[in-house]
Amino acid sequence: RDPNGWVVAAQKANSARGNSPLTLWPRINQSIALGHYRPPFEERARLARKWLYMRYTYSDELDLETHPPSKAQVVKAALIAAWVRNNPPDETEMDMNDAVHAELGWSNPLLDRDEAVRNQFLDSSEFRTRAFRVR
Repeated sequence: RDPNGWVVAAQKANSARGNSPLTLWPRINQSIALGHYRPPFEERARLARKWLYMRYTYSDELDLETHPPSKAQVVKAALIAAWVRNNPPDETEMDMNDAVHAELGWSNPLLDRDEAVRNQFLDSSEFRTRAFRVR
């Protein structure tokens, strides 16, 4: 029920992914690896922002004791955060975030218009603990 986690995908893209788990680590020359779906290179930061936001925001509902992040996610936590930090949101993402905030009263801090706000969130120990269970 949180529009900040919704992903619009064309039927062709959705069919290509199927039920394969999503992999966001940056690799340029592959779209599918080891049974995982690797989205187009230019879409990875946008998807990473959504994934990180949802992991953080809904960590209690995810029951991280029962469903902890994968070993690869924990190992790649700094890389995923760097990917988001070095690929800022575009105007469309920020406009959507503003609209969600105006309508529902909450927003994704990774889509804030202020880079300092985005980086402060990424650098916070609370974020790392809730999203990845690492300190």
